[in-house]
Amino acid sequence: MAIVIHRSWTVAPADLTEFERLSREEVFPYTHARGGKILGLLTNGAGGRANEVTILSAWASYGDWEVARRPSGMPADAEAELRRLGERAIAAEHRRLELAVIMTERVLESATNWVDYGLGTPAPAATVRPLGELKPEIVVQRSWILPPASVPEFERLSREEIWPYMEARGCKVVGLFTNASPGRRDQVFVLMAYASQAHWSRVRDLPLPADSPACLRHLQERAAEAVRLRDALAPVMAERVLLPATNWVDYGASDR
Repeated sequence: MAIVIHRSWTVAPADLTEFERLSREEVFPYTHARGGKILGLLTNGAGGRANEVTILSAWASYGDWEVARRPSGMPADAEAELRRLGERAIAAEHRRLELAVIMTERVLESATNWVDYGLGTPAPAATVRPLGELKPEIVVQRSWILPPASVPEFERLSREEIWPYMEARGCKVVGLFTNASPGRRDQVFVLMAYASQAHWSRVRDLPLPADSPACLRHLQERAAEAVRLRDALAPVMAERVLLPATNWVDYGASDR
């Protein structure tokens, strides 16, 4: 299973634009070239600390991340372009540390095969994505305290009963993760992308329209029962709304 590195930074609002630019133009291309995948650069919408920025990156294994996180230790036979990307990433990381402080770094392990991050194949050539208008997508991060023995059933309920309905409504599962280090080892995280705050509110709070097809109503009924069973395993401990601050990632959520 993949791992996800969850890093939180304290960034003053005035420095966020430069922090995002350094990440998008200088750091993310190196991450991409080394086989990692950026899952988001996100600010807090609700439920977290002021001025907190979260960066999520997926890797095929802990070993891959350990090697890639030290560009200075690159093999002598590394291609010139990879070396150039590594040097730029190191310089940008130093500049980011002048702008912001790393608050926490957490290693999460994927606990589901629902999401394929595409980490098993060689990365295509890294390119800097052009700036454009940010989509109004949001990512909702929810966490639970769950005994390890209950994780398989929690994941099964999510994968088989809840997520088919969520994705039928246009949501996109970003991942279900357990905590590897540091922090509580009995903590589980689910990240879900929505097309907008309004989309999240409709899916979460409002009944389906009267003209919804029977298949969607069936999915909703199964999901509601699975949520009840999942909550019996563990109540939600915390919920955060995260706002994308970069156009490097397109979650593909749609309002349905």
